[in-house]
Amino acid sequence: MTPVRRHGPSAGFTILEVLLVVFLIGIMAQIIVPNIMQDLPEAQVQSEARRIAAKLAYLRSEARLQSAEYGLEFDPKANAYRILMPRERLLERDGVLRPLDADNDAELKLGWTGLHDLVTFVGVHVGMSDGDTPAARKIYFDSQGRTAQKVIWLGHKEHKSLIYSILVPPLAGTMEVSAGRQEFKTATDGDF
Repeated sequence: MTPVRRHGPSAGFTILEVLLVVFLIGIMAQIIVPNIMQDLPEAQVQSEARRIAAKLAYLRSEARLQSAEYGLEFDPKANAYRILMPRERLLERDGVLRPLDADNDAELKLGWTGLHDLVTFVGVHVGMSDGDTPAARKIYFDSQGRTAQKVIWLGHKEHKSLIYSILVPPLAGTMEVSAGRQEFKTATDGDF
């Protein structure tokens, strides 16, 4: 039996069909790629905000568990932050401060952690009139995990209007990350 060979229009794609498919893919790429790139800056800022919120939640929990003061220090000029632990919980090894209970594999890094290159601190509000000043700020949780109400604002260096807020509740609860510049929530009569 000999194989059947086809000749004519069903033998393959014509150059016109190939060009049409390439043209359609090009048009779809022009529509899709800018939309993806537009979402990228927001994802960068939101990711950093969630990472800091998770660190703050961890430190609040650790303060309660260890019955000690833990915190996070922010340096807006350097675009970085670091964990603050009680001095009695640290051990100096090889010139580096480490937690007493940390082994080599699960070491809690106490050095400065930088933000993503395009993400910046817009402000850190830890008191009455310190919202937009570029000085270093510290957020401490006492031995029961309490702190005064705080707000941290992160923004994008190229998209100035893109801001995310991290709201730190005073007594308990989860850190709230939200789009836009949020302010302290003020208590009303209904809250008591």
